[in-house]
Amino acid sequence: MAATEPKPTLRLWHNLARSGSTMIGRCLGTMRSVCLLSEIHPLGARYINPFAQANEWFKLFTPEDIAHISAVPTPYPDVMLMIRERAASKGLTLVVRSWEHLDYYGPPFIPSAPMRPLNIEHLSPVASLIRVATVRHPIDQWMSLAALPIMKGCLNLDHYLKGYRKFVEDCLPETVIRYEDFTRNPDTELQRMCAALQIDFDPTYKDRWPDYATITGDVVTSRGLGSREIKPMRRREVVPSLMSKFAKNADYNAVIKALGYGHPI
Repeated sequence: MAATEPKPTLRLWHNLARSGSTMIGRCLGTMRSVCLLSEIHPLGARYINPFAQANEWFKLFTPEDIAHISAVPTPYPDVMLMIRERAASKGLTLVVRSWEHLDYYGPPFIPSAPMRPLNIEHLSPVASLIRVATVRHPIDQWMSLAALPIMKGCLNLDHYLKGYRKFVEDCLPETVIRYEDFTRNPDTELQRMCAALQIDFDPTYKDRWPDYATITGDVVTSRGLGSREIKPMRRREVVPSLMSKFAKNADYNAVIKALGYGHPI
């Protein structure tokens, strides 16, 4: 019997919106061997197209390639493997920052969330997945997410916490980077992230990450372009009634226990 061909490797980074992943991604993306695609998802191409990012940001395809791919519909897993191959041909390692908002929250981008990790579901049959995750304390993440104008009327606290719990249950691999730890010791946590993804760590990222712009998300506020310092951020004020809702929510308590967070007093 002939030996089975090994699956190609894809590197997948799990994260939720407003968890500090844009800033972390700007650091990861400066690794000289990395081709980082940002907020990629099987249901998300109408908003963020992986082929368009690969072409515009990394010049992985020729005009002839673009014409051919545009004329022949290509299944999502095949697109990701094609991008991986082109990146490798240029000496780059593809890392896919997954868009889990579509898995666990949905609106305003899709009507409802499937509540399961579609990137894992679509890609694991065709590739061996190397995975890492980044997280943030659910209170701070909610305060940031709820303040976004685009999220007004789209998400309530119970839905948010239910989605966060499912994300934790479905997506967390062996290596999980907490945003708070990253801001306190970025070198150590970025080295852990690179080790988990099996890519080379480049300590000169410190000089380049503030100017890294080929990424989606918040590059204007918080730690916008031009900010050259990574440090912990003060928690936004949380009114007592909201803090009480968090404390009484079973999903919240499951999340902070799983991630090693405490509840603020």
